Amino acid sequence: AHAVRYILEVCAGDDPPPAWDDSDLDRVLPLHVALQSAFYYRGRLAEVERLAWAAAGRGPVTATLAEIYRIAALVVRRDLVEARTALEATAPRVRASRFIEFWQQVEAELLFAEDDHDGGLRLIRAARATSRQHGYRLADRAVFAVIEGKMLVRVGRIPEAIELLENTRGWCERRGLACFREWAETWLAAALLLMGDDAGRASALLDGAIDGMTRADRRLELVAAHVFRAEARWRAGDERGHDAAADAAHREAVTM
Repeated sequence: AHAVRYILEVCAGDDPPPAWDDSDLDRVLPLHVALQSAFYYRGRLAEVERLAWAAAGRGPVTATLAEIYRIAALVVRRDLVEARTALEATAPRVRASRFIEFWQQVEAELLFAEDDHDGGLRLIRAARATSRQHGYRLADRAVFAVIEGKMLVRVGRIPEAIELLENTRGWCERRGLACFREWAETWLAAALLLMGDDAGRASALLDGAIDGMTRADRRLELVAAHVFRAEARWRAGDERGHDAAADAAHREAVTM
């Protein structure tokens, strides 16, 4: 029950989820991989890694599945060589039979980080297709949709990114999925800033996303949100606001 409540509150809550006893993170827990995903969504990368180490001695399938979000955490930290080594060391039969779309997700993000942007986009779209086949709408319409939109922003395909992220934001908002709505708002704001014609809306989106992420202690995209807020403040001629947002981005990066 604790694991289910934790996951739900990370995805949809307005406040931080109930804390785990520190010693629990050194053993295999119910819904172990899903729980890792919730820690990952919060930007709690050290806890993701502890749960991976806890699973390491519990058989090859459990150990391999627990690598999914450890690899994702390594990509966030830009430890790309270690992430690639870890991915290639995983058992192919497990990757091909369990949590397939999430293996596709982490490899897509790794490829993109390695500057294979086309490969990353193809694979995150494949992950969305796999999720649709499995009937897992949360992954297709929220988690992976934001990742695809983020990739589109970063390669400069801005109109495509705006359309996708607007749709994703609305889908998440209608379902009360605050975590993924905040992600969509963050990268939608980035796209609007790159378009250069709606800085006011971009600032409003970022203010809402940052307030929600800060209140609920969801930090995975908080650094990016503060960076984009700094840009929005600078364009508005607010030098003090720019400096405060840049300082906040640095603090969050160090913390995570």
